[in-house]
Amino acid sequence: MYTLLLVDDEEFEREGMTRLVPWEENGIQLLGAAKNGEEGFNMACALKPDLILTDIKMPLLDGIGMIRKLKEQNCESEIVVLSGYGEYEFTSQAMELGVRHYILKPVDEEKIIETMEKAILELKQRQHQSQALHQAVQLRPIAMQQILRDALLGREENEADVERAAVEFGMLREDIMLLAFRRSGHNFDTTEANALESILREMMGEKSVYAVTFTEDETVYFIHALPHADAFPASRVLHLMDPDQTKGMTVALSRAGRIQELSALYQEIRLLFHMRKIEKGMRFLHYDLFGGEVSPDMIFDYSAIYRADSYAAILFELYLASLKMNYAGYDEHIKRDLFQWICALFSPREEQSASDTEDHVDTFGFAEAADQIARQKNCASMDAKEERQKRDILVALYTHLGDTDLSIRMLACDFLFMNEDYFGRLFRKLTGEKFNSFLQHTRILLAQRLMQYQPEMLIQDLARLTGYAEDGQYFSKAFRKETGSSPSEYRKNLERE
Repeated sequence: MYTLLLVDDEEFEREGMTRLVPWEENGIQLLGAAKNGEEGFNMACALKPDLILTDIKMPLLDGIGMIRKLKEQNCESEIVVLSGYGEYEFTSQAMELGVRHYILKPVDEEKIIETMEKAILELKQRQHQSQALHQAVQLRPIAMQQILRDALLGREENEADVERAAVEFGMLREDIMLLAFRRSGHNFDTTEANALESILREMMGEKSVYAVTFTEDETVYFIHALPHADAFPASRVLHLMDPDQTKGMTVALSRAGRIQELSALYQEIRLLFHMRKIEKGMRFLHYDLFGGEVSPDMIFDYSAIYRADSYAAILFELYLASLKMNYAGYDEHIKRDLFQWICALFSPREEQSASDTEDHVDTFGFAEAADQIARQKNCASMDAKEERQKRDILVALYTHLGDTDLSIRMLACDFLFMNEDYFGRLFRKLTGEKFNSFLQHTRILLAQRLMQYQPEMLIQDLARLTGYAEDGQYFSKAFRKETGSSPSEYRKNLERE
């Protein structure tokens, strides 16, 4: 039911409209009647009626003055004026103030009800438009979040929409980072995401967080670019959100980029979370890992691969990773996926999407990964022929390094189909070492790195993985010759460190 206020200085007219018009039968509740514009203004401000039916000529404050004052107060009532013959000038002024309905005197019940119905219809339309606008304002951030989410996932083809969303959140021309949170079981709900956003703003500054959106697995914040990953208070945030470490919460921070790079930045986030599947102890994942110190208990030594400036160094690191996978009991499918993933991780940004979605091949191991990363890092320095020769020799050596019977004759004659003497000279030319020295040095260096990875690894496992007999006697002798200490002494030194 709509509410109505009457304003008329003539008591007869006022009482007649109050008593004789069946307001309630027509869906209208009469709130009261004022005898002049000043009283009408005060009652309208207090009662906030849906409809006001007012005379124009009144003492103290006429109808036009009252309407003007109500408009200044942003009154949303639908106003209908009572106008007599010869009052067209006043009616015109009312129209200029937004009044669309008037009734000519003398009035009767039918004319009043007909005009009020028209006023109610316009009031409904205006309220509907207002509600729609209010809803649009409320939904606008959600729509902008959806656009950003689609941009992350590579689904948003309209660059103008993405830029509008960036403008909406004040990050169009800013360097940004993606900060993504995952936890076991389910994603954050809106309340949790808002609470976390408040925590981030408190710790990093009010203007540090531009926006938040949700993917299937992550809650992703768009933050102002940090100078380095250590500037993000990861430990404090994770402690607040998952103090007992029972929720399996992990956070990943992308490199800095612009709004036009959202899809590539999100690919980095996905790759970082893939790392979490391998390096199970990590809770804060970021790209500074590839240029700084890395925990030795990781499958891949990302910083060593990042710093490697030769094919031989890359191949060594990836072969070491394959030994760790063997020790951990990974099957061939998992090892293949991990090697493909490490290649994608070191790909240029523009290639990451293709690498991430590329169909898996049946054979993709440490050698294939080393080939791809070496090309991506452009770290080969020899001419094409020597590069191929060195690559083939080193791959053959690492492929058979676990064989206790591996010798220069076996590698040269059985696998590379070369003359043994020629192979020995070529090997020394390409590596700077004699074959046996290189083989022993590489095996013991692998053993050292394996002990750093898993200090409790048994001597017989170390020997087996690096190509020595499992009884460990010859392995221990070779280890002491290379390092000056026994494997047990080396292990104790690691523990002291």
